[in-house]
Amino acid sequence: MNALYMVIGIALFSAVAGLFVKQYRPELALVISLAAGAVLLVILVVFIGKIGNELKEIFENIGADSTIFTAVFKSMGICYLAKFATDVCKDFGQNSLAGKIELAGKISIAIITLPLVKEILKVALELIG
Repeated sequence: MNALYMVIGIALFSAVAGLFVKQYRPELALVISLAAGAVLLVILVVFIGKIGNELKEIFENIGADSTIFTAVFKSMGICYLAKFATDVCKDFGQNSLAGKIELAGKISIAIITLPLVKEILKVALELIG
């Protein structure tokens, strides 16, 4: 919970500071936004690592294959990074680029999960046949 408060505090402070600075120096407001985004991303990466450790423990406890864990964790990372990059592009008014980033994230996740889909289909065919 403390991480949430930290993220909210930094984001709100940066937003208010950016609004005040934007009146006089718009280019500096952009720098404040980028710096805040970078700091927040670093904070969130630390907590994503904690999520990864918990997921790994869960997968080990249920005896699941490590490829499943790897695919799930990589997919989560791609989702978070793509969303962050998309939001930054939208902040800059680059909606077209934001759409391309979203598409690249979706394609990356599809590529990562293809081996899992292959295994699921293999098991399904064995059960049928």
